[in-house]
Amino acid sequence: TLPLTIDITISPASPVCLCDGNPTTVTYTANIEDANMDDYSFLWSVPDGNPLPDNPDERICTITYSVSASYKVTCTATLQANPTVQLTADTTVTVQNCTTPIITTCEADLTVTVMSVTGNPDFVDWNDGHTGTSVSKDSSNTYDNPGTYVIVVSQNGCAYEHKVALGDAALYPCTVSAAHTNTPEYTGSSTSPI
Repeated sequence: TLPLTIDITISPASPVCLCDGNPTTVTYTANIEDANMDDYSFLWSVPDGNPLPDNPDERICTITYSVSASYKVTCTATLQANPTVQLTADTTVTVQNCTTPIITTCEADLTVTVMSVTGNPDFVDWNDGHTGTSVSKDSSNTYDNPGTYVIVVSQNGCAYEHKVALGDAALYPCTVSAAHTNTPEYTGSSTSPI
């Protein structure tokens, strides 16, 4: 049989964003192929001890970052029945500052376009029953009815809300709120205007 190896998965994937300068939490999971995880104890460490991992002695640990940098993380798995059997893996995560990368524009015909300055958005909830994933750099949606909608755009682990008021094209054009609100990563969906 081949010797067992350990690998580490990271969520969200690197690079990780500090959304508008706010701290972000990364989850690390140790995996040993073809092994019963309950047979092992785990120890997570970082070379300089900063920032400290939460749950450093469990298979899954989290670390909260507040400074943009590259961080090395090490996991050591020890076979409980034979402590001389140890598996070690290292990974590096890059944490970077990200600012609100989304600009939303709208037209009098009730079409709203999301334009990203830094790559493609991961997900757009148009708040009318339509959602999009892996959308292009410029993604648009035409609404059936005038109203005020909150569009949620997720990108690089950050979620941004844009409040858009769509009016009757004959009476007045649409407006977009000037301020973008940073929210936690968006996981739900809305289906009606507010």
